[in-house]
Amino acid sequence: MDQLDEFDEAQEPADDGGQVPPAFLWEPCPDSDAEAWAARPEVVPPHIEDELTFAARSELGSLRAVEVLAVIEQRRAVMRRWETDQVLLAAHLAATYETMPGVRAADNTDRDRPNRVALAGEGAPSVHEHAPLELAVALAMSPDAGIVLMSHGLELRYRLPRLWERLKAGEVEAWRARQVAGQTLKLDLAVATRVDELLATTKRAINKATALDLITEALLALDPDEAARLEAEKTDGRGMFVLPPVPGDSPAFTEVHARLDSPDAEALEATVEKLAGILARQLAAEGRDPEPWQHHRATALGILADPWAAAELLETAGVTPSRVTNGTARVYVHVEADDLEEWATTGTDHGARAERFGAMTLGLVEQWLRRRDIKLTPVINMAATAAVDGHDPPERMREQVILRDAHCQGPHCTRPARSCDIDHVEPYVPPDEGGPPGQTTPANLQVLCRRHHRMKTHAEERYRALVRAG
Repeated sequence: MDQLDEFDEAQEPADDGGQVPPAFLWEPCPDSDAEAWAARPEVVPPHIEDELTFAARSELGSLRAVEVLAVIEQRRAVMRRWETDQVLLAAHLAATYETMPGVRAADNTDRDRPNRVALAGEGAPSVHEHAPLELAVALAMSPDAGIVLMSHGLELRYRLPRLWERLKAGEVEAWRARQVAGQTLKLDLAVATRVDELLATTKRAINKATALDLITEALLALDPDEAARLEAEKTDGRGMFVLPPVPGDSPAFTEVHARLDSPDAEALEATVEKLAGILARQLAAEGRDPEPWQHHRATALGILADPWAAAELLETAGVTPSRVTNGTARVYVHVEADDLEEWATTGTDHGARAERFGAMTLGLVEQWLRRRDIKLTPVINMAATAAVDGHDPPERMREQVILRDAHCQGPHCTRPARSCDIDHVEPYVPPDEGGPPGQTTPANLQVLCRRHHRMKTHAEERYRALVRAG
């Protein structure tokens, strides 16, 4: 089922949630309707919020549901503040450790052993070798953990200053900032600086996956040859691996892992989905109990081991093998026109971006295009504001919303937009029921995963979408 074509707010969730902070903020609804707002669930009085934060554990069981949520939010804020402070204080300790009483200067003792250590990349100062060890003691963590924490703090402070300021301001959680710092430690200063600049403008989640993707983008901009070398190096991992049985596991099943070219993986998944759908329908037609969808996918993949059995299954469903993957296995690649022109004229490779797969060289894109039928999509005007009266947006408007939002707009949900529903921010009212014209417009559309779509629809009195952040 293509969820992008589904607009029924009452549908059951199709699958699990996904992977980037929301572009919409959510909050309890205001009193636009005084009577409805007066009947809203009781909220926590502001004067007891501090008391709830420090409520004893013996008192937690007596809290009302709304108070439970308030305590969770407040204590999470305290924990987040402490995690951030650890990073800030680790970097500060590194800079001031030698001023402590009883600490000997790091460069005046054993000449055969360096007493200052470089914990972060180029541009960050070295630190006294004992500083991270004392940090670890103070935090009751292992020495190695103390070294890693201090290295992340120094990396952020001296090589990722924009992300450091966002961390200090509370805009980025410490664990997210540390995931980025862990990936930039070995980069040249120019590349790390470029990554920091890209992080300041990205709408994606600040985490390890984003960092790796942006590192590739930075390399493509600053050192295309190195980016191409690293990309080629990773192709050595291709293969299919039948894993040995895990002790204690059932001998009835075996795990199979594969690392394929991305277009091949997309085509394989499309075929498996098609076969799984046929198997599910056959099961229903026989009146048998339904099975989990992943069970059907596993069976379908096994059937592909026998091409004749796969062809027979397709024929029983009235599907010819040539129609299985045509038009369904898609890889969305976004390329800037200027970059494409420079690639064609000078061979300079500034790269492209493929949805789900991240940044890549134009050389890799060219390899894909040489061996596959392609579909070129016209440039979409992301600033378009055209509106239509019908409920479902036209294809170009839907694509515009998908590209703009990138992921589910529910709080902290990162499910990719192409796996989400298209939702009206302000609920759609049919014109024959008094609805105004032009309700379907990019400004009034967002992508929501099925779970958050249902939550917005059926808990409408508690949540609404606010103005678009940024």
